[in-house]
Amino acid sequence: MRLNISDFIFDMELSGLDMKSREEIYSLFSTFVSHNGNAPHETLEVIQCPPGRKKETCSELEGLIRDSIKIPLAKFPFSTDPDKEINYTLRKIKAFIGHKEFNAFLEGAKDPELITFYIFKKGCLVRRLDSARSVLFLKPGCRRRSKIAGIYGAAYFSVSLGLPTVDGIMLHGVGINRKGAGYLFLGTSGAGKTTMARLCGLNQVVTDDGIIVKRNASGFSIAPTPFNQLTPMDNNDMARAVRGHRLVMGLFLKKDAEVYLERISPLEACSLILKNHIHYFRYFPSAIARKAFPLVTDLCREVPFFRLHFRKDAGFWGLVESEVQKTFGFREIYHDRKREQETAL
Repeated sequence: MRLNISDFIFDMELSGLDMKSREEIYSLFSTFVSHNGNAPHETLEVIQCPPGRKKETCSELEGLIRDSIKIPLAKFPFSTDPDKEINYTLRKIKAFIGHKEFNAFLEGAKDPELITFYIFKKGCLVRRLDSARSVLFLKPGCRRRSKIAGIYGAAYFSVSLGLPTVDGIMLHGVGINRKGAGYLFLGTSGAGKTTMARLCGLNQVVTDDGIIVKRNASGFSIAPTPFNQLTPMDNNDMARAVRGHRLVMGLFLKKDAEVYLERISPLEACSLILKNHIHYFRYFPSAIARKAFPLVTDLCREVPFFRLHFRKDAGFWGLVESEVQKTFGFREIYHDRKREQETAL
């Protein structure tokens, strides 16, 4: 199955799954299914390890895995107990070491910087940067629900790490399309992102969890992904999924008794995004982080960011739209968006 997620071409090889599982996966990602003939930026394969005796493995492979596990733990946010995390992750991975497919995928790997491991409840995702391939290894006897959850999570992880190669980044936030303009709402857990999505109405929600911010010729835009909490994006056609909406403002959420906007500097906005809002940022290989960092700094320079103090009602829009009017003018945004839609048709 081939997906086009904001010009990021992502292949999922599901031939080893039963028909029912493949149908469920297709349903989850159907909005983004593509027949693009270009080579994919990233490929995810799913392999269910067979039951039975595993082959012995050499200490050199275990050493490579341990070194690879250490790398993300040395990055921000820093681990409070890295040895404990290393041993826990290695213990989980050992359930797969020795299986024929697992060892074959890592054959020839020498540089731990080019390999990423991520543990799921019933599986282990291994990503090789040198081949732009990931494999999700599932435990023997893994039930369908666990398979679906693992594949969904593996796709989430792989797309997050791959997007900077097409000048995009996936943030943990809510994207809103209002009157042709795109708004990015960010906040840590409990700040009110889900509340904001409900207040704005699902017809205005672009994505309510994994939102793409992408650089283009006219600035920055927000675009949807299949990774949502409230509702699948069934109403998004492919043109909308690829083109996105012009981003005019970023808002960090803060629940308050009063409603007002507090302008924050590009430096503070950049710091907050890097610290709290990039999905799987710790796991970005150095080559990917070098692409992502200037993207975020440019975003914070070019798009105004505010701290939005709000109550649980939609009364804040008057303040927000007034501020956007000063900077851009809704008429300009609306007509730009209308021209984009006419061109797409």
